[in-house]
Amino acid sequence: MIRERQESIRHKRPTEPSLVIWLMAGVVALLSGVLLFWLHIFQLLGALQIYDIRLLSAIPLLLWLILLCLRVWLYNMMFHLYWQEINEAEKRKNEKKK
Repeated sequence: MIRERQESIRHKRPTEPSLVIWLMAGVVALLSGVLLFWLHIFQLLGALQIYDIRLLSAIPLLLWLILLCLRVWLYNMMFHLYWQEINEAEKRKNEKKK
């Protein structure tokens, strides 16, 4: 008695990260860095005034860059899994034909 394999369940193709949203978030991060710079210059930050002005102004952009890299890495990992599933399905299909 031969048991036939069922088709494997494939995931949907992952959605691409929206470049427009990430660029808008980058502009917001840049503007918030400039705002922190100006607030530091006019000494309106209170307890944050003791930190270096360059470090304080760069934090929003660094955070945006780290989040962007994380999102691209996650997309790449999901896309790699998707293509691996596609290739496995094609391989099984070709073996089934033979």
